[in-house]
Amino acid sequence: MFDTIKLGIPITLSLREIQGVPWTRVSTKTVRRNGVEEQTNFCEYHDESYVGNPFIRYTYKEDDPTKAWFKVEVSLPKLLYGSNVYEITENDIAFCWQFIKFYLSKLLKKHPNKIPPSYTWIVEKLHISKNFYVGQYKQNYLRCIEKSVLPQHKTSTYCERGSDNLQTVEWIGSTRKVKIYDKLAEVLENRGKHLLDDTKKAEGILRLEIELSYDEIVLISPSRTVSELLREDIATQKINRELYRLGLSKNIKYTSIEEVINKIESENIKRIRKTSLIAFVVILITKGESGAKKYYAASTYKKNMSSLRKILNIQKLIITDIKLPPFSVEYGIFKKRNIA
Repeated sequence: MFDTIKLGIPITLSLREIQGVPWTRVSTKTVRRNGVEEQTNFCEYHDESYVGNPFIRYTYKEDDPTKAWFKVEVSLPKLLYGSNVYEITENDIAFCWQFIKFYLSKLLKKHPNKIPPSYTWIVEKLHISKNFYVGQYKQNYLRCIEKSVLPQHKTSTYCERGSDNLQTVEWIGSTRKVKIYDKLAEVLENRGKHLLDDTKKAEGILRLEIELSYDEIVLISPSRTVSELLREDIATQKINRELYRLGLSKNIKYTSIEEVINKIESENIKRIRKTSLIAFVVILITKGESGAKKYYAASTYKKNMSSLRKILNIQKLIITDIKLPPFSVEYGIFKKRNIA
């Protein structure tokens, strides 16, 4: 349920310790403030020979090395298992923190006890994810949601090269991102970044990934501590919220266009209204929500959508010829454990 995370760890290095780290890239930036030049140094370390190694970035002021920022960015499933085909749950978190502590201990040549405890670590970025096994119906699900609209997000779709098979549907906001993609297709395109048996494990899987915005993180935990953010109940709530917004939750009815028309026809309303609603449904299916909003005046769109939701007793309409089971994640599947 947890994937990429960027951590702020309260580590300050002496100049001697800085020089003892085999940084893979070092750069500087100089700015002039009040007639005085100030230099900031950026030191990066990332061993790409092993999938899952954390990306380390240490930033400090040249004239005052105590002004420093130590950041660690890592994909937790890749760190633990070498691949993000696997899922990280709350039960795995304590071990992840121990892994990172020993990794930093070795890199910085410090005793593990000298690495600050995980309760002092701050979350700078967090991705929440979930695998859904859909078997042969990956294309059906992707085609259903490609026209789904998230407010203040731009929708993008990506197909298999040389084919019209959808691989990814992505919704990008100014500070956050949501995407659902064919995990097997991603594994096949990035074989060098995956284990040999990942192909088999990824078969039939659609993966949902949510990149939380900074405001979302602060809303959950103003202090942004790992113990408050990396909890199963938080991840479950976020996942189910996005499933609902995308029309993939258990509160949504999946139906065929024939059933929608029959339902409209059975309503005790005027024929002209039935005809207009059926026409609206056709536009909605062929053009998507964004296209329908361009086709109809705002007031007409709102009126038609309201009538449709009332008639069908649903929040969001998804049309497919196949009865697709909804997605949902239940809280409490995994046994909770305190985070060290």
